[in-house]
Amino acid sequence: MATALECKELGNKAFAAKDFTTAIKHFTDGLEIDPSNHVLYSNRSACYSSIQEYEKALEDGRKTVECKPDFWKGYSRQGVPLYYLGRYAEAKEAYEAGLQVAPDNPTLKKGVEDCEQKMYREKATAGLAQIFGPDTKAVMRGDPALSGYLNDPAFERIIDEVCADQSALEKHSQDQRLMQVMLQLMQKRMGVNLPTENGSGGAAGREASAPPEPARPASPEPAPAEPTPAEPEVPGNEKEALEEKEKGNAAYAAKDFAKAHEHYAKAVELDPKNMVFVLNQASVYFAEKDFEKCVECCDKAVEVGRSVRCDFTQIGKAYHRKGRALMRLKRYGEAIEVLKKSLTEHRTAPVLKDLQQAEKLHKKAEAEAYFNPELAQEAKQRGNEFFKKQQYPEAVKEYTEAIKRNPKDPALYSNRAAAYTKLMAYTEALKDGDKCIELDPTFIKGYTRKALVYSFTKDYRKALSMYEAALKIDPNNPEVMQGYGQTMMKIQESRGDKATQERALQDPEIQEILREDRVQGILQLMKTDQMAAQRAISQNPELRKKFEVLMNAGLM
Repeated sequence: MATALECKELGNKAFAAKDFTTAIKHFTDGLEIDPSNHVLYSNRSACYSSIQEYEKALEDGRKTVECKPDFWKGYSRQGVPLYYLGRYAEAKEAYEAGLQVAPDNPTLKKGVEDCEQKMYREKATAGLAQIFGPDTKAVMRGDPALSGYLNDPAFERIIDEVCADQSALEKHSQDQRLMQVMLQLMQKRMGVNLPTENGSGGAAGREASAPPEPARPASPEPAPAEPTPAEPEVPGNEKEALEEKEKGNAAYAAKDFAKAHEHYAKAVELDPKNMVFVLNQASVYFAEKDFEKCVECCDKAVEVGRSVRCDFTQIGKAYHRKGRALMRLKRYGEAIEVLKKSLTEHRTAPVLKDLQQAEKLHKKAEAEAYFNPELAQEAKQRGNEFFKKQQYPEAVKEYTEAIKRNPKDPALYSNRAAAYTKLMAYTEALKDGDKCIELDPTFIKGYTRKALVYSFTKDYRKALSMYEAALKIDPNNPEVMQGYGQTMMKIQESRGDKATQERALQDPEIQEILREDRVQGILQLMKTDQMAAQRAISQNPELRKKFEVLMNAGLM
């Protein structure tokens, strides 16, 4: 039995090869032996983070600290999953707790900085949400200074993108028109003074170039013109909705799901056109394992998002969350369709990974649902009847059905191998023989089925090796003994046969043997002194084995 240290070393090797699933298995095996080993918890946490199973990574990080509070990596193992779960304040606290143990650790310091940057960006995004919202274009159309911008369809699409996802502002930050619109909207929504040419607004005001807009008279008196349309009322409850969302986020982080529901519901009530709030509700239902409600919320979020032409990334996120909930409900077929929709909206690695997992689980579930040993036996009997009537294609069909019903029964693969052999489908017969041996290494028929195929293809050396393997399992098996004897006779008969020799010379194993200098030396010695050659072979077990291979192949 392996020790905990050996399990750790195996896990480290798998981790280095990025085989995280295998690494997790080894670390778990080690923890079963030594459940208080903090390094194993730490290493397994790193594996879980690598495959984005952040809740499990967080749990192992906490166990690491519990086992060894002065081990700084334990705090980092908590910080990483918390960061990727979007719980930046908690992640920062974890890193800061680690700095109490290791004050100068650069990893922990960098973790704190990264969390602070994320928290700052969240606040900045929340501020931008007050400027760019669902009603932004309506406000622009009602303002003569801004309405001209919407005459450009390309710029209107930029406005739509920023309204749907404020982080897109960074992508278009070089567009001076967008900066000018933002300044105008800040004045309207937040009472911020616009920059002026004399510098009252700072450098931004001097650099920003205004778009083409209606000419304005020099006189403070309004020029005769058509009456400007009344400016639409800006909803005053958006700010309150965002405040409720922040309260909901805090409650969610504290796992106070009832409070989180209360605040997110209030946010939806205040701003029913913001799909993000509905998605937040779905997240709470997912955390509560109420996956049916989560699916309903995701559908509602998509409906809301479509109604306001929301950014495709948000729609993709809603489909992704719905797909994950459907997977938890084991409705894999539906999950596959929804996750494909998510990829259509916004292709990301996590969605692609979940789709692959859903397809794998769907296939497994279908196989399990089809599993029925009794029906497998019935199909096997039908296959046997066809086999007796020499109706081999029909026999293969029934044996295949039996295998689908009970894929762990080696006898079914053995029967199908026999039918394939009759049809001279030797490659398929060998595969079924291999499957027999894989399922049960002591299943004699697996070896004899392969041996028979090799005999038919006149590869007597391989046939002999199959019979030898079978004799190690059952030395007195009459079928194996008979096959072994017949194969030895065939080998004797085929010695000197050119066709057999040519076929043997195509075998990679034989080619490798004949390339060896020692073998070539013995072969040359046989031409002049056979007795000396035989002594040299008999004195070296390794050489003797190689020459047995050559003899069994009919080359000597």
